Amino acid sequence: MDNIPNNTPENNYVPYEQNQTPNTYYAQNPMPNTHSVPFVENTNQIPVSANGAPLSLNEFKDQSAKFKRELKGSAITCYVCLGISIVVSLLFYPIGLALDFVFLGLTLGMHLGKSKICATVLMVLSIINSLLSIALTGTATGIVIVIAGISAFVCYRHVEKEYKKYLSEFNNQYNNTPFQQ
Repeated sequence: MDNIPNNTPENNYVPYEQNQTPNTYYAQNPMPNTHSVPFVENTNQIPVSANGAPLSLNEFKDQSAKFKRELKGSAITCYVCLGISIVVSLLFYPIGLALDFVFLGLTLGMHLGKSKICATVLMVLSIINSLLSIALTGTATGIVIVIAGISAFVCYRHVEKEYKKYLSEFNNQYNNTPFQQ
């Protein structure tokens, strides 16, 4: 019984009573607010940058959890495929390493640099590589990288559409002149 904290203001401990269910316990004894995030009354408020201007596209990308998750999934798929491809190229077909490292560079640019151009070039090159593979050998190779490239391209198109919607809502809420970037 010595390790049960006492009811002092320092630890905000309220003893749990035997006949209370957890729902009524927390309703009657709310937990103390330990969050450092200030309370926002208007949840429809549109985020703005520090100077009151709308967020830039890069700031918008950084705040979009869905964009980060989808882009990370596409990049991980590419990394795994390229890792396997590099090992196979080292063992059997060393000339193919050049193209693998081009794909790796584009994947790094797409993932870490958040570059739509890298995602587009990755998608186009992977489609060309797969079509050449089918034409020359009769087997389809690199299909997973094609799917990951298309997924990344669609992810970038989606975030651009969301950003345009954000700018429109920003202009409507703050009655500014239309912001062009």
